Amino acid sequence: MAAGLPDSELNSIAKEAGASNVNSCITDGQFKDWVTQQTQDVTQSGVNSTPTVRLNGQDLQLTTPEDLKARVEQALAG
Repeated sequence: MAAGLPDSELNSIAKEAGASNVNSCITDGQFKDWVTQQTQDVTQSGVNSTPTVRLNGQDLQLTTPEDLKARVEQALAG
């Protein structure tokens, strides 16, 4: 049995987000291997919650979008 949301719910979410004709992509498993690999890579990297924001290899603890913008600008400035 697969983990995660049922295909019908994924399809509904995609439609609500404005995507069309995604049902066959979801049900035929077109990206199943890619999703599985990404999930394994992220889990092995230590990410254990969402959202996780990592900048230059460091996990950031952010409370607002402004915090994120400031940290990115700081990183760009060197």
